[in-house]
Amino acid sequence: MTAEAPQRPNALEVRQEVEDTAKTTHSESPDQAMVNVFTLARRFNVHHRTAQRWTKNKWIPHYRVGRLIRYNLSEVLSSTASGVQ
Repeated sequence: MTAEAPQRPNALEVRQEVEDTAKTTHSESPDQAMVNVFTLARRFNVHHRTAQRWTKNKWIPHYRVGRLIRYNLSEVLSSTASGVQ
C-alpha cells in the first residue's frame, strides 16, 4: 500500500475559500467598511492624491492607525452630502 501525498490546493481555490469565509464572517455593509485612500478615490472617481488632499485639509472624516489612514465610507458619504448646497 502506498500512501498518496495530499494535493496542494490551487491558489484560485484558496482565494475563493477566503472570500467566501470573509463574506460569511464579515456582515458589515460596504458603506460601513473601513477603506484605504485608493478605495475611497475609486468610490468618488478621483485620483488618490485628490483624496489625500481632502484628508490633509480635513475636508473628510478619517482615522489614523499608526501611519495608516482609513476612512469609514458611510461617514465620508454623510459628510459630503451635508456639505453640498
